[in-house]
Amino acid sequence: MLHKVSDLPMDARAVVESLIGRPLAEGESVSIRPIHFEKEGANAQAADEAADRLERYFTEIDEQHPAIAQSEIDSAIDAAMRKVRPGYLPHR
Repeated sequence: MLHKVSDLPMDARAVVESLIGRPLAEGESVSIRPIHFEKEGANAQAADEAADRLERYFTEIDEQHPAIAQSEIDSAIDAAMRKVRPGYLPHR
């Protein structure tokens, strides 16, 4: 579905801008299309196993380091996102 930026409600426009990481210009249009992704067979099992390994890995990392405030984590992520996408707007 194609939407003119000028026709978008402000809240929808803010969501789209946060997703693409930059402000939208009035003359632009945005195309929104849902895509269904379905894991199948061996690939699904491999993906699930990889996700489990990553979860264990990150749990081990978390256990080795002192607790960090969520606000510090959020700030670090926002700073990294702004570095690679200067127009990034956090959606909180």
